[in-house]
Amino acid sequence: QSGLPIERLLVRHRQRLVVVRLDDVSRVSAEEKYVRLHTEMGSLLHRMPIGELAQRLDVSRFVRIQRSEIVNLRHVVSMATRAHGDAVVQLRDGTELMASRHYRSSWLPRLRR
Repeated sequence: QSGLPIERLLVRHRQRLVVVRLDDVSRVSAEEKYVRLHTEMGSLLHRMPIGELAQRLDVSRFVRIQRSEIVNLRHVVSMATRAHGDAVVQLRDGTELMASRHYRSSWLPRLRR
């Protein structure tokens, strides 16, 4: 395993292995020891902890906005700040996610670019 960010994942889906391009992933959600990769075509479950995947993603394209969510910056359309330092991030598909103040130092500068 090199230190370069990964571009795609090989994910088991219905007894097949599917190549998922990370450019197509709008967000990643944690589900215990798995991550759910959300794409325009639906979502796929992949056995990998979110922390491990976060370390392998391209930091110029993905940012962790809370303990259980990572977003692809190319899919973010707006951000509305809220009381106490939290924010609501809206994605192209209309999904709205809460960005935690605990991860603010990570997501705020990246979403402002």
